[in-house]
Amino acid sequence: MEIRPFDRIDLTKVLPALSIDEAARIRRAAARIDLSAPAPGRSGWTWFPDRVTYTESGERWVVFGIAFSYASGPQRDGVEFDLSVIREQPPSLAVEISTDIDCWCETDHRYHTIRSQSWLVGTPESFIQAFESATATLAQWITGSHTAADYRVTTGLPSPSVTLGSGSQN
Repeated sequence: MEIRPFDRIDLTKVLPALSIDEAARIRRAAARIDLSAPAPGRSGWTWFPDRVTYTESGERWVVFGIAFSYASGPQRDGVEFDLSVIREQPPSLAVEISTDIDCWCETDHRYHTIRSQSWLVGTPESFIQAFESATATLAQWITGSHTAADYRVTTGLPSPSVTLGSGSQN
């Protein structure tokens, strides 16, 4: 059996009541967007085992996730597809997906979220259903355009006007 990067995530630390069958469902869902070999734009699964426990500060922490980043060229816009599992107040977790433009606009510089979905869950079964939905939706989004200009046109965002490092106009 091939070991995927997702396999290093200890799901029983995230959801202690998880059964073996439930863990297998989550791993099958992750396989929709997981790759056995590196590919352009793929960051790989990130896993933060020290963030599994909720802190009293009430901060939201990413427990694990994956990002697919596609740059339009050096010092240019890029498109990023993200999935994050976030620790909320126990016993809740949030499963969030988004498509963002990593931009170099003069105003609102950094990210523009083009679309997003979020599920707040509190049981292993609701987590599994949300994670399955999230990976299916994200897999579909990833098959679309990887060019920021396409999303700028469809959402009415302005064209980028600053190049990183030089501050010159495009």
